[in-house]
Amino acid sequence: MTMAIATATATAMTRTMTRINPLKILTLAICALSLCLCEAKDSDSSGQIQSMSLRNQQSRRKLKRPDHPCILVRVEVDYERNQQIMQPGSLIDFGGIEKDEDEIMCGLIDDDIAKADGQYFVPIIGLETESLDIESGVTTLKAEGAVFDNGTLQIPQGAAIEIGSIDDFTEEGTESNLSRWRMLQSRQNNRRLAITGKRKVLVVRADARDRKTSADMSTLSNNVFGTGGDSVTLKSQYDACSHGQLAFEPYMGNGVVEVTIDGYVNGGSKFAVQDAMMDAVKEEYGDLQGKVDHLILCLPPGTGDWIAYAYVNSWVAVFNDDWCQQLSTQVHEIGHNLGMSHSGRGGDDYGDRSGMMGYSFKGNDGPLQCFNPAKSYKLGWYDKSAVEWNPITQGTWFGNIEGVADYNKNSNTQTIIVKINRAYNTNKDLYIGYNRKKGINSGVVDNGDQVVIIEAATEYSASNFIEGLDPSVFFKKDLL
Repeated sequence: MTMAIATATATAMTRTMTRINPLKILTLAICALSLCLCEAKDSDSSGQIQSMSLRNQQSRRKLKRPDHPCILVRVEVDYERNQQIMQPGSLIDFGGIEKDEDEIMCGLIDDDIAKADGQYFVPIIGLETESLDIESGVTTLKAEGAVFDNGTLQIPQGAAIEIGSIDDFTEEGTESNLSRWRMLQSRQNNRRLAITGKRKVLVVRADARDRKTSADMSTLSNNVFGTGGDSVTLKSQYDACSHGQLAFEPYMGNGVVEVTIDGYVNGGSKFAVQDAMMDAVKEEYGDLQGKVDHLILCLPPGTGDWIAYAYVNSWVAVFNDDWCQQLSTQVHEIGHNLGMSHSGRGGDDYGDRSGMMGYSFKGNDGPLQCFNPAKSYKLGWYDKSAVEWNPITQGTWFGNIEGVADYNKNSNTQTIIVKINRAYNTNKDLYIGYNRKKGINSGVVDNGDQVVIIEAATEYSASNFIEGLDPSVFFKKDLL
């Protein structure tokens, strides 16, 4: 089967025009033709980071069994090698971003957090997590004979493994435990719907013995929330791209707190510094899990050449010092918290620069762009303007498609995204949108003012950029 797409203007053009200007509306025809204080990747050869831990070392030797299944959470780590840097009026391209292999950790709740020395997320030892087919933040793990040891979940060889879901736990446990499970279920059910409403965000900077987060509290608050007059921030861009449907608000005060960690950062493990900062936050402000929707940790410099990482479909995002201030990195990592995967192109998981889930850029106020059609469909902000079509059974679809910058939430006739269901052939559907380079999307790096075709699987994996089409171009390719 092939799919043909013809693009043409939907508005009259004067005969004196010699160039085709970027179009506001396009007409489409679609037809069926062990990690603890140090880790392998962040080794601490000097041993300095050992003083980072605020925990009692003797308690680590008392092996304790978990009371609850843990929640499997995917961690996406992005590295700074060959980053791309935004400068006023230009983009300096030094190549791609090297990505760490996905890591799957156990997210803990209730008294299991205390048993794991206060850690909310622990590595899994004794199980090949790469082979697990999980929904991050939803799939649960229960292992016979598992114990917490030295900041990890240790699973004995040959242990019986039970893979489940947070939806399975409704009939057992104390009322307190059941209440926590119900809260988790409610939050995940909300994530399966459109990502809307108000979300509480807390940003944390840190002072260690040798290093401190470069930006002060007021600067970070301004970069994230615009409290000092910054008009382009994490808060403003999500508000703009969602057309007011998703709002990030400070959890307390100006949204930023400062902690002191009693240890050395330089040459240490990013995960150890993360744990120490979360320990300090909990000691000062209590257990924030379930109270804060997004916890943003701005680590002091010195833990390596990484950019940031986030826990997928979860609540923690971690940034390497001044990357905490960069717009695209903020939007990208919180996108992972919201359950979004990377946007790939040509075999590069970051290669699709038509939206925010590809490369990260160094630029406090740019680039201004939203998300590709596959990600926009997942977010659910344009549901009333999304068309699902099966050319095999429904024939040809004709209609106008507009960019997200021109979305009108009061319109009942507008189309922003066309989804082509290919479930009968593959688990990867096609998503088509018009990447209008205007307003909230005026800084889009690639494929501005083009029809873009994106392929995306139902499970968590990078979407794949298929094609970008200029106006008045006929495109024919076997895609179905």
